[in-house]
Amino acid sequence: MGILEVSIFAAGFAKIQGAMILALAFIESIAIYVLAIAIIILFANPFTAPAMSVEKAKAEVEVLKLEMEKIKLEKELSAVRVITPKTEKTKK
Repeated sequence: MGILEVSIFAAGFAKIQGAMILALAFIESIAIYVLAIAIIILFANPFTAPAMSVEKAKAEVEVLKLEMEKIKLEKELSAVRVITPKTEKTKK
């Protein structure tokens, strides 16, 4: 390999050196972002919230059942109120 071939080889590397440095910077930043996300998930994981106790869950279910019953009764009462005045007018 002569001096001409070596100089052409070196010139080729010199032209792509900037792109290589830029690519290495992007690769390094991705690694830093992955490390930061891994640390956040490790120490502040929102998916591992304490589980609801069974008693608390049962109480919430009972409250929801009572609210549903209340809504049902209110609908029935409003239906009775609508029907009642009509029947009173017809009795008079």
